[in-house]
Amino acid sequence: MMSELPERIVYGIVDGTPRLMDRDTAEYLAALFAVKTWREIRRALPEIAAEIEASEYTDLGEDAPADEDEFDWTIMRGAEDGDAPVWPAQELLTWIPEDLMHLIDVMDSVFNGEFAEISESKLELLAEALRSRGIEVVRDDALIAKAERL
Repeated sequence: MMSELPERIVYGIVDGTPRLMDRDTAEYLAALFAVKTWREIRRALPEIAAEIEASEYTDLGEDAPADEDEFDWTIMRGAEDGDAPVWPAQELLTWIPEDLMHLIDVMDSVFNGEFAEISESKLELLAEALRSRGIEVVRDDALIAKAERL
């Protein structure tokens, strides 16, 4: 299913691997992976904190964690299977325009399905093609590294 093309995209090369993702996704993941306590997640991502509290604690009749308790994103659904809350390389396949598919390689994961890989030689071409459509495309290796937990 094709999603709407994001208005803001970020890309970069981290540990020799080209990455491209919706900037909102990158900012969300960077914030999620940066928090260390429940207080921090409640401030940075209140909706996510409330969702986790409900599904993992209060709906099960348990007390919600205290602000000073350690927060570990792996408590989120899917994490036990090794999945991050969002897999940007897979999400990209839902919004990349069909006529730009030739600039990416579609790979297959045994457990999690298809995902995109982008060669370094095609990363700038893809960024430029998206810019030509009026999309804000910015290189930010630091944000990509935070979003990828690197």
